[in-house]
Amino acid sequence: MKVEGYKFTWKPIHTNQKLTYQTVYSYTREQMDRFLLQHGFEPTTANVEVVYDDEDMDDACLLHTHHFGSRNRDRIYDVETCEEIIIMVITEVADELASTMLLGACALRGEIEIFDKISKLLDQLDYTCINDPTTADTSGYDTCDTEEYINGYPYYESFAMNNDCNSTLYETLHAESFHGKPVQPITLESYVNIFTSIFLVGRG
Repeated sequence: MKVEGYKFTWKPIHTNQKLTYQTVYSYTREQMDRFLLQHGFEPTTANVEVVYDDEDMDDACLLHTHHFGSRNRDRIYDVETCEEIIIMVITEVADELASTMLLGACALRGEIEIFDKISKLLDQLDYTCINDPTTADTSGYDTCDTEEYINGYPYYESFAMNNDCNSTLYETLHAESFHGKPVQPITLESYVNIFTSIFLVGRG
């Protein structure tokens, strides 16, 4: 049988329902070894299997070179990883971003100039979609009950939240995360932290 590539499967220390094991494939041993070294595995002891021509190699788990910028250094790093891992990492980043993209009850006061300016400035940032001020225009809430303003969270959320915002954030991040992109939408540090948390340590 003809050798087609290489396969490596591992489990995090603490397994959970989200991830019980992860597999990556590569057409060359050199690329597989780069992945192992970059992700905390020892190439000489890792249980890398040979993939023959009668076995399927999942495209989503096939290694490709992805390019990451860094918060700490002015350079681009080449990282061997696969689409399945990237999707989980990007989703985790989107979850974290979405949980912080709220201005709070003050966002209802669209008639106040400073909140209007803040909203417009934030709209100019990449991968930013503030959940609440997009529904608080400059005139639409003049008739709101005063108590809604006083109490703030969680009372205003029922009519101030923009449910489409998170979808836009997720879609934009995922669209920019393919290996063919010049640089990934997240930093190397974010990738390393989330990969370690999910794929190495696990969340049991």
